[in-house]
Amino acid sequence: PVAWRDRVLFGSDDGNFYCLAAGTGEPLWKFKAVPSDRRLIGNERLISVWPIRGGPVLKDGRVYFAAGVWPFEGVFIYCLDAATGKRIWLNDSTGHLYGQQPHNAVAIGGIAPQGYLLIDGDDLVVPSSNAYPGRFDLKTGALKDFKLPLGGRAPGGWYASLPGKAEQRKTKRKSLLADLGINVMRHEDRLRFEGTPGVRTTIRAGEQELKFANGLEGVPGKIHSMIAADGRLFVTTAAGGLYAFGEPGRTRPPLRPAGEGPGRARPPGPATALVASAPRHGYAVFLGAPDAATLHQLVAGTELHLIVVDSDPTRGADLRRQFVRSGAYGSRIAVILDDPATFEMPPY
Repeated sequence: PVAWRDRVLFGSDDGNFYCLAAGTGEPLWKFKAVPSDRRLIGNERLISVWPIRGGPVLKDGRVYFAAGVWPFEGVFIYCLDAATGKRIWLNDSTGHLYGQQPHNAVAIGGIAPQGYLLIDGDDLVVPSSNAYPGRFDLKTGALKDFKLPLGGRAPGGWYASLPGKAEQRKTKRKSLLADLGINVMRHEDRLRFEGTPGVRTTIRAGEQELKFANGLEGVPGKIHSMIAADGRLFVTTAAGGLYAFGEPGRTRPPLRPAGEGPGRARPPGPATALVASAPRHGYAVFLGAPDAATLHQLVAGTELHLIVVDSDPTRGADLRRQFVRSGAYGSRIAVILDDPATFEMPPY
């Protein structure tokens, strides 16, 4: 997500781009970035065929992002007005570029936008998996430069220069190649940013230098990311935890009750016949929301991933709140607001 003024903007696997009020979470606008409601199984739930995996970047009141990860299905790179959500430009022509592929064949390929977009002067830079990033005109969206890596080559890497045969005969010994690594320690109070990934897992907050690998007291498990902002240190973990550290006396009441963890909530009442006969693994789709007790029992008594399709926004919001509290929403259950009678599922 990106924060701008009093708003938070982000893309979603459902193919929509959202803008919320930062203070309340109230939806301000939503933009559908995909051509249809086609879905597939991804991240253990139903997502759009064109998830938004090109992370947004914002400048001068305009937000840029990309939808779609398989070039042959279509790739959509957008520029929107951050205040209104209105489209300024769209480039949907970079998923079918004809040229040489990494395996040396000439075929149709294209950009597969995955990662954080960035702005470099007048260019929008779009990362593309293992290929070179694409460069687009920031004002018009026109493609400026993009190349797939050639066979036997990968972006970046190391280069070596070997002595010639004459030099080897003169020294009468074999050449020695050594990779001594790159120094990422602080130099003149700054971190070097070349080479090893260690520099990407180190932050400096005040006079402290914090390394993700060293962990923090009170944070269980592996640290995924840290950021210092607003007088606090925010930490996320690989298990999905979010922690905030700050000066004593600045704490606030929790926004919601602490969850019991996915699948650990006690099922209310005796198991129904549906729950008793349900398979233990796989996916279960409900076209129309059942009672919440049945869903709680399925979460607690099986390993099923539950997908609930319902057209009632009030009922959908209530189910989401319940399972957010229990910690199961998103990982074990998802609610899709749609008409169950016309909802399209993948053919499998």
